[in-house]
Amino acid sequence: MMKISRSLLLLVAAGLASLLFTSTASARTVKGTGYTIEIPEDWEILPKQPGSRVDVMAVSPLENAEDGFRESLNVMRDQLPAGMSKEDWLAMNRAQLQQMGAQILDDFVPVKIGGMEGYHTRFLLTVQGFDCDDDSYAFFKGRTVYVISCVALADTRTAYQGPMGEIIESFTVASELPAPENQPVDFQGEGYSVHFSADWTVSTEVPAQGADVIGLLPPQSISGKIFRPNLNIRHDPLPEGMTPQAYLELNTEQLTKFGATFTHGFEPAQVGDAEGYHARFALNIQGLAFDDDCYIVIKDGVVYTLTCTNGAGDMRAKTFPKMEAVIASFKLTE
Repeated sequence: MMKISRSLLLLVAAGLASLLFTSTASARTVKGTGYTIEIPEDWEILPKQPGSRVDVMAVSPLENAEDGFRESLNVMRDQLPAGMSKEDWLAMNRAQLQQMGAQILDDFVPVKIGGMEGYHTRFLLTVQGFDCDDDSYAFFKGRTVYVISCVALADTRTAYQGPMGEIIESFTVASELPAPENQPVDFQGEGYSVHFSADWTVSTEVPAQGADVIGLLPPQSISGKIFRPNLNIRHDPLPEGMTPQAYLELNTEQLTKFGATFTHGFEPAQVGDAEGYHARFALNIQGLAFDDDCYIVIKDGVVYTLTCTNGAGDMRAKTFPKMEAVIASFKLTE
């Protein structure tokens, strides 16, 4: 069982860090899951974070005492979900980048790196106030996907292309791949805990609308578009002077304005070991039909909200039981 601290959500967009200055430092061989890669000695290799899809992350040395941004390179490994083609995977990641506001300059162009056929995309993205000019490389071996993400500032990309290019060229996949790693995650939030089984990819790195944590199930197709069913959890103070009933009514009003059609409004329900409320509603977003659930627990002036986003029909039938298991594991803590 693993305790999660921080992890990443998107494959291509997850490891936003940067690269490039011609490096004279010697390199050491880093052994990842089913591959090796050469990292310069003067780059720092960060510890692998429990629950994260990032297998290896390396950051550049400080350029000077005032350097507030360290360029980085990370490697992630994942499995193509059943029924998903390489083209579907590339389309899903392209859509994710666009949703994050990225300006795509090179759109998954075929490349050959380290003797392997793959795809390269370059995109501009502002992250935490930094204007980044990033690159991502995706390689497929069987049903396994390797993603190398390089993140640099717009004005340092050119300087870092040399050393990052050397790192990428050194990437070598083993002839036989190990089985994919899947482990359960126990997430400790502020005032609560929850359990995600190995079916989930769990992230705190890219929170959804202020959520503490988000869990994603394998990608599914809705009307030809790729979507990942997900569950996110957040906690907020109950507004001063507002009763729990008034808070539920406010949320119902907001969902209705958003276009929700309720199967049922907020009704008393058991949420793990706590008494709470549950609403189920249908939404149509960008032509896609969703059948969603919201669970709310209000305790000692704090509101805990667990939101399940599901496709309608057969998709909900397949994925909602996994969401119910997470909801059932919810526990309030001291």
